[in-house]
Amino acid sequence: MFVVTEHFLSGVVNEYGEHPISTADSDCTWYSSQACRFLKLIHHPHSYFEKSIIERTIQHNE
Repeated sequence: MFVVTEHFLSGVVNEYGEHPISTADSDCTWYSSQACRFLKLIHHPHSYFEKSIIERTIQHNE
């Protein structure tokens, strides 16, 4: 799974440039954080509280 994640993130970086990677705690698996380290990307896991605020903001702005 690490290779798939690394390949996906590498493609995103090639297309859009390097940006910090944010995930929710439940989405933060060993292979996503390992892939970010391998690609030298900043990985910021969000807490459930932060995730709920982000989701409410997105829903409010739609």
